[in-house]
Amino acid sequence: MNKDGLDDLCIAGSDNADFFAAKTYFKFGGIDQKYIRSIAAPGDIDKDGVQDKVVASNSSAAGFNGEVGFWSTKKRPFTPADNYIVASRGGRVALDIDMGVKNKGAFYLILGSMSGTSPGVKLGSVLFPLNIDNYSMIMTGLFNQPPFVNFLGFLDSKGRAQAFWTAAPALGKFAPLYAQYAVLVIGYPSLQFQDASNARHFVLK
Repeated sequence: MNKDGLDDLCIAGSDNADFFAAKTYFKFGGIDQKYIRSIAAPGDIDKDGVQDKVVASNSSAAGFNGEVGFWSTKKRPFTPADNYIVASRGGRVALDIDMGVKNKGAFYLILGSMSGTSPGVKLGSVLFPLNIDNYSMIMTGLFNQPPFVNFLGFLDSKGRAQAFWTAAPALGKFAPLYAQYAVLVIGYPSLQFQDASNARHFVLK
């Protein structure tokens, strides 16, 4: 999994699974998912050159269905800590942005779409991997306030930032809400479209 030419080791516990490099046995990744039942290695599901893992788990509470999660060691520019949030429970989910040092100091914004990722929108030389729709437009009036905290700002000296999708019980009236999100980078002070991240789905339950 870590591309060193050696088969790696996965050790599963009752509520997590940890990955170790066969060469050094140093931990290089893991999965935190309550009541893990089984782990499978189906290969490179998304054809990105990295071997993926599938984890099946029972629910942590009686009366709820279990879950199946997909896990990869590949680092992507836009990585939510989870792919859903439950309005009735409140809280927040961190959205990590790492657009690389080439984009340091640039302006970024996170947009969402309920119309999918294909064909996307060409913005100058940048292909933004979302179809802009009414949801995208509504978001622009809510940047940097709940539920879209830090969805607009500047990347640091390493091209990184962190945003948050926050939830409160009042948002339950909009659930379920399924959307895709991606980061658009605009150069500063040039104000030219400069880069775009991968798209990731996120659900308000």
